[in-house]
Amino acid sequence: MSSSTGSDPVKALIDTYCRHGYYRHVLTICNESLPQRNDPEVRFWRAFALSMEGNQTEAIRELEPLSNHPDIGLAATAALINAHKSSKKDYVDKESVNELKEKLKNLSKGGDDRTLVFAARYFWHSDKEKQARQCVDKVLGKSKKNIDALCLLAWINLTSGQGRTERK
Repeated sequence: MSSSTGSDPVKALIDTYCRHGYYRHVLTICNESLPQRNDPEVRFWRAFALSMEGNQTEAIRELEPLSNHPDIGLAATAALINAHKSSKKDYVDKESVNELKEKLKNLSKGGDDRTLVFAARYFWHSDKEKQARQCVDKVLGKSKKNIDALCLLAWINLTSGQGRTERK
């Protein structure tokens, strides 16, 4: 997908499986990969797949320590909010969700390019196109030639039906 993902076959497979909604495959790839390398991005996608498969409790448990990671903290915090909201309605910890929303707001203000692109990938795979575009736009506002952001923007446009842009 992007230059950072394209050079890593595990992350490329994760993106492909997420894009098609094959979350069980994402879990399998992550479970096979984690013993060889303790990559926080792979751990994040494993937690994301758990959440998408309906296992909110385990997803929350795995996302909490990742929410403090410098590169994926923004995405992990957003995923935590989603996992809390997706858990059984009687068990939603509204106080935790409010704290996470405040943390998300603070993290999104100070995110560097890598953090914002990773968060955009999460939002894109979560069908939250608006938030994905906001993250990509922040990156491209600072650096118009950021390859990862440009590639992700192209994927967002392709999958949202906006593959063609009008010329001015």
